[in-house]
Amino acid sequence: MKVQPAAADGFCRRPDPAVGLVLLYGPDQGLVADRRRQLIEAVLGAADDPFRLTELASERVVETPGLLFEEAQALSLVGGRRIVLLRQATEPLAKPLTGLLKEGGHAALVIVEAGELGAGSALRKLAEKSQAAAAIACYRVEGNSLASQIREHLRGLGLSADPEAMDYLVEHLGGNRELTRNELEKLALYKGEGRAARITLEEASAVVGNSSALQVDALVWACLVGRPGRAGPILDRLLGEAMAPVRLIRAITMTLVRLLPPAQRVRLGESPEAVVQSLKPPVHFSQRTPMQRALAHWRPADLEAALGLAAEAERRCMRARAPDQLLLRRLIHEIALLPR
Repeated sequence: MKVQPAAADGFCRRPDPAVGLVLLYGPDQGLVADRRRQLIEAVLGAADDPFRLTELASERVVETPGLLFEEAQALSLVGGRRIVLLRQATEPLAKPLTGLLKEGGHAALVIVEAGELGAGSALRKLAEKSQAAAAIACYRVEGNSLASQIREHLRGLGLSADPEAMDYLVEHLGGNRELTRNELEKLALYKGEGRAARITLEEASAVVGNSSALQVDALVWACLVGRPGRAGPILDRLLGEAMAPVRLIRAITMTLVRLLPPAQRVRLGESPEAVVQSLKPPVHFSQRTPMQRALAHWRPADLEAALGLAAEAERRCMRARAPDQLLLRRLIHEIALLPR
């Protein structure tokens, strides 16, 4: 069955005992993680029980379908319903899941996590058509839905917000449910005990920034100071928020263009620190150190070469059915190694 968005959280907090399979899918992996946590707590209690929760690799289940059936049928030694968790599911997993649902009556709740799935996906069709399964889409919330989500999180923290503060929070949050919750928890810590429970616009703007923009900046500088290992997790988070790869390539391009004039000055003998301090408009304090590091390593010729790589990657991304995420990842790796 297909669980409607308005009913999704309620279902995850109190899953139907007749449902043996729950598919969580969509671009908001923070929301996927949140709903997985709700399901686990509803079945196992407040904490994960290692005796009642088993995680299987999706590839292994595809290769050995009988493994899934054995785990789903197994009873817990300590009593209570078990959970079998499958992450990063792909379309080939639909076949063993179909076999599991046909057998019916398995003891465990099987939770399947996937990324964005089209309407023609075999996984989606299986979960939406079976009465013993549930399909729950996890998409970015906006507008009134996002405002309701923020109010719910704040209420759980013992807080509320002035109308102006709520407008600000709606504008600057919502790309990822997990990030939204983390930002609101930071706001609660900022408020502290003994202060009014109502958040003002000044307090909201002092703590909560545009998390997506900050993550884009972090990705760009991790790339330009030669840290592809650090860039990887940031990129995964941004892509999980449905950030377009072309937009990230353009952010890298803009920074490369911005670095060219100061790189020329460093080449002529000025220190990176002095160049960064003298730039107009002034460089934001959060970007001064990474910019100085970049200028210490990047020659103008290398920057021009990187611009050529970025332009080619963007051109390829614009083609129909281009593997844009793969092209972006390769670009980040190539640029991170270029100054060496």
